[in-house]
Amino acid sequence: MVRRLSYTDGALWYVDACRWAGVEHVVYDQSLKNLMERMNEYIKDRTEAFDDLFPCKKPKFEHVKNWFKAFRFFYNYVFMRKLVQHHS
Repeated sequence: MVRRLSYTDGALWYVDACRWAGVEHVVYDQSLKNLMERMNEYIKDRTEAFDDLFPCKKPKFEHVKNWFKAFRFFYNYVFMRKLVQHHS
């Protein structure tokens, strides 16, 4: 069984959201707050830029799931390889 975790800052509504989504709610401590906020902002910026090129026009769960798979592929296998080649 895969353990699915959702790390949050502890806002009360996350408890219900995690229960609804079927994931374990974990509150990160204050020492990780800046790192987690920076990571969330980074992901948000990258997905917004990707959505500008490939908009998700059908907000159905399966379509959104496929959109995120496409984003993950683009980021991991296209963008990162291009970045590594540029720095080589």
